[in-house]
Amino acid sequence: MKYAFDPPETGWSTNAQAIIGAVAGAPTPPNALQMIWGIGGVPACWRTLTGLVNGQQYELWVSVNFDGMDANTPYVMITYADGAGGDFAIGKNTVPAGWRRKFLGYITGAATDRLLRFNGSLEAGFLGTAYIDEIWIGETPPPEEEMAVMLTEMAVRSVLSRVQTALNTEIGYVKSEAALGVDLPQVTGWRAYDAGIATPDVVEFEAYEIGDTVFPSESYDQSMWSSGNRTRVLSKTPMRAAINHANRGDSDAAGATLLASQMAERSRLYGAALVRCFRNDPTCGQAATVTIVPRSVRYNVRNASRLTDDIRRAARVEFDFDVHLQESSINETVPGGASLPSVTQETP
Repeated sequence: MKYAFDPPETGWSTNAQAIIGAVAGAPTPPNALQMIWGIGGVPACWRTLTGLVNGQQYELWVSVNFDGMDANTPYVMITYADGAGGDFAIGKNTVPAGWRRKFLGYITGAATDRLLRFNGSLEAGFLGTAYIDEIWIGETPPPEEEMAVMLTEMAVRSVLSRVQTALNTEIGYVKSEAALGVDLPQVTGWRAYDAGIATPDVVEFEAYEIGDTVFPSESYDQSMWSSGNRTRVLSKTPMRAAINHANRGDSDAAGATLLASQMAERSRLYGAALVRCFRNDPTCGQAATVTIVPRSVRYNVRNASRLTDDIRRAARVEFDFDVHLQESSINETVPGGASLPSVTQETP
């Protein structure tokens, strides 16, 4: 469900420091909530939420604009169930310029209707205004446009950013949960291309494109591209993520080499960790720009051109997926405007 402030008399209540009215550029025009400090008190706005199922979890998103708040701004505290069901604080330093959607976390439905409140914090002498619009509950809002058009480099770096943050942690979970007595060494080698040969002295990860970048939303007679103008680009790039590992001795078994069956088990466990890594965040931390759609995963891939065909010596896991990008032209021509993730692209 989506709540906005249009018209203002649909369930929202405010104190004297919070005004519901027309705001230029509001995501859901014409109205937004204006939380104003410096007119005699602390702003607050609230309404009763209805229709939430008791015990069910719901995503909570909100669109905010903090341009009118300075660096010393007090924060906005968003509470559910009037403080009993969740507290989410948003400060100036967490919101870039302009309107931005923020994922706050999860709230849980209760047996009785509960309040959702927007409360300002008190700071003596502060003057400023925060704007709020579009409260999304139980659903993910459509993506916003955030970054300049970089196409496949953005896709590859986004994938690497995700795995370098989370893959080794997920490998640890899989090893513990499976309890098969097979060591799962962590990944220490990172590549942003198909190297063509395994590096047996490390467990290595590769991420690279495996086909053409295409533009599925464009058509000849309805193309949004306009000659001479910079416009957004929607693209899809097929990619492969792979893990190479070798039978270097199992640290959990006094350095003994693994049996072929144990190497196969290790490959399947690596595959599970790889899929879970992206299942946990298919946006790679960039909900406004990146969406990963999985296709297939293969275990114990053997190819003489890159890995030995003896499964007891080396093995490979491959996960194929499509990376959908929604990139804007907002920061084109601006140095660093692409906001490309900072990653390690080749080690060793």
